Amino acid sequence: MGLKENDKGTIESPDSHKLLEQHKKLLQLSNLKIETLKVEKSEVHFTRKMGIILLLYALSLVAAEIAITTVKPSWSLLFLIVIITSLVVLSSLSASAKFSHLLQALILIPLLRIMSLSISMTEIGPVYWLALIIFPLIVSCIFLMRGQQLSISDVGLNLKKLPVQLVIIWVGLAVGFIEYILLKPATITPNLDMPYMILSVIVLIGSGFILELIFRGIIQQKADDLMGKLGGLLFLSTLFTTQYLAWNSVPYLIFVFGVSIIYGYVFQKTSSILGISISHGLANLMVFLILPLSVI
Repeated sequence: MGLKENDKGTIESPDSHKLLEQHKKLLQLSNLKIETLKVEKSEVHFTRKMGIILLLYALSLVAAEIAITTVKPSWSLLFLIVIITSLVVLSSLSASAKFSHLLQALILIPLLRIMSLSISMTEIGPVYWLALIIFPLIVSCIFLMRGQQLSISDVGLNLKKLPVQLVIIWVGLAVGFIEYILLKPATITPNLDMPYMILSVIVLIGSGFILELIFRGIIQQKADDLMGKLGGLLFLSTLFTTQYLAWNSVPYLIFVFGVSIIYGYVFQKTSSILGISISHGLANLMVFLILPLSVI
C-alpha cells in the first residue's frame, strides 16, 4: 500500500520520505536563524577599534574648528575634506553594518560645516546663503535615509508623545534668551523690509529643523543603536558642541552641551524631533533676530 524499496534495499513509504524532507528544511531554517542571531549579536557589540575611530573623528572636528580662528578658514576646509574622505573609506571597509551606517551619517557634520563656512567666503548675504544651503542638506539627508532604509518616522518626523513636545517647544524661548546674554551677537537681518524679515524667520526656523534632523534624528539614532542610550547621548552632544567652538566662549560651550543633553534626552523619550526642532528654531529667532532688533 504505497510502499517502495529505496536504493539501500529497505522499504519506506512516501509519507516518511516527505517527513524526512520537511525535517531537513526545518534544520536548515533553524541553522539560518542561529547564524542570523550571531550576526545581529556581533552587530551590537561596540569594539575598542570603533571607539578609537570615533574619538579621532571628534578630535578632527575640534582641529577643524580651531583652524577657523587660529589659522585660516581654508585650512579648516582641508581638515573637513579629509574627514569626509576618511569616513567614506572607513564606512565601505567596516564589517559592521551598524558602524558603517553611523560613519555614513557622520559625513553630514563636516558637510554642514563646509557649507556654513562658505557664508563668509561669498558676497551673498547670510540669510540668502542659509536659504540656499538648507536645500542640498535636506537632499543629502533624504538620500542617506533612503540608502539606510530609514522612514520619516524613524528619524523623528512624527507626533509621538505630543504633550512633551509642546512643552519642549517653549523651552526654546529661554534657551534663546540665555544664548543672547552669553554671546550678544549682531542681528542676522539688518534689512527690515517685510519680505526679507519673513525670509529670515523661515531660514532661522529651517536651520533649527535641519540641525535637529542631522544631529538627533539621524546621527543620535545610529549612535544610540550602536553605543547604547547614555553613550550615544554623550557622543552626540560632544559632536554638537564642537560646532560652536568658533565662538571662543567656555560658558557658552558648557551651555550648548547642556542644551544638547536635554534635547537628546527628549528625543530618546519621544522618538520625535518635531518639538525640539521648533524649540531650536525659536532659540535661533531669539538670538539672531528678536533680541538684537529689540536692543537697536
